[in-house]
Amino acid sequence: MEADKILTVKFSAGGSYNPKNIYEVAMKSIDILFDSRAEESIKQSDYVLDLDLPEASVFNIRKIDYCYNQGYIKTLEYINDIKEKLQINNT
Repeated sequence: MEADKILTVKFSAGGSYNPKNIYEVAMKSIDILFDSRAEESIKQSDYVLDLDLPEASVFNIRKIDYCYNQGYIKTLEYINDIKEKLQINNT
């Protein structure tokens, strides 16, 4: 199945978050690994909505509502740009 347009939501492990213990170092390392593996898919996207959420981890499902809300807020902030880049009608 092919899509006409691809919108990617990227959760970045970057930012200024400093791990406090060995467990947090391991989790941040895994997040960075996921970021680097996702780069190839991102290259195929028509638009990338980048969410810089260093306090959220790939394995931390307790932050799922926080991530969802931040994504919603960021989408509203950039909705006109997204529509323009994806050439979506405002109907």
